[in-house]
Amino acid sequence: MHPLVGKLEELTEEQLIVNMGKLTQRLTFAIRHGDGYLANQVRMMLDNYNSEQQRRYMEAEKEMQEQMGDKYKDKIKIE
Repeated sequence: MHPLVGKLEELTEEQLIVNMGKLTQRLTFAIRHGDGYLANQVRMMLDNYNSEQQRRYMEAEKEMQEQMGDKYKDKIKIE
């Protein structure tokens, strides 16, 4: 975890997305100006944001599966 990121789990989904957009703009700026060190730092921060977003999606999917249970298990047949 990058030391400047903070507690991502406390951010709302909207805040997470807005911050990711800002970091992407900063990454583009750093790359265009040839600042490799800054680009790497921003990439590390973006990786943390992406990991948090992925964790949230997996958690939501797990909750949805628990709510649905075996309700549709025999309805969809994949071969």
